[in-house]
Amino acid sequence: MPFLALCYHRISSAAADPLGVRPEQLQAQLQALARRGLVGVSLGAAWAAEHARAPGRRIALTFDDGTADFADLAWPLLRAHGCAATLAVVTSRVGRTADWDGPRGAPLLDWPALRALAAEGVEVIAHAHTHRPLDTLAPAEALADLRAARRALRDHLGGAAGHGLAYPYGRVSPALALAAQAAGFAWAVTARGGRNTAATPAHRLRRTLLHGRDGALRLALKLWLGYAALVEWRMDLRGLP
Repeated sequence: MPFLALCYHRISSAAADPLGVRPEQLQAQLQALARRGLVGVSLGAAWAAEHARAPGRRIALTFDDGTADFADLAWPLLRAHGCAATLAVVTSRVGRTADWDGPRGAPLLDWPALRALAAEGVEVIAHAHTHRPLDTLAPAEALADLRAARRALRDHLGGAAGHGLAYPYGRVSPALALAAQAAGFAWAVTARGGRNTAATPAHRLRRTLLHGRDGALRLALKLWLGYAALVEWRMDLRGLP
């Protein structure tokens, strides 16, 4: 049946971080999902189950950027709740810092840490090779970036890696979706909200963004009361990617 995919920009213990979801917020959100009979799965697993028409309700949990806070703060909570997750990493910055967030960007997980997480069941996907808005690049340059990302994942994490892509900034265009397919990614996710069905284009899967301002009411609005569809309509009206 149709599934939602949630996108966490990052998990952060800093209360002043507007995009970061604090650990206690994540804990409360996982508990709210559990009360509805939902356990988080990886996006690849949810997509495969949707196409197989497998019974059951699913919600995919995805985390962008691959910051060290995922291993320190998020994964222990996810594992305690029996959840799986998808982690999107910028392959040229692995083990360095998230320089796209400014000079004080968060530290990023290195390849050994990513291998350990993958061995524990975390699905690691590409967040491109660089963190540029790929829809603004020439098609050949965007394709080269995506191919480099997929090659790095497979070289460092094995042949099972490299199936999925999260577009930087969630931005996609028709040409970029074709480039993702040509680079070898089986599916790719945007930052457009809403449910995914078997009819959703594989390289335009939807995710609903959660951030530090989302309390219980906003979580309910985003997940179950039509908020995502409203945002989608407004983005279409404004012509946003």
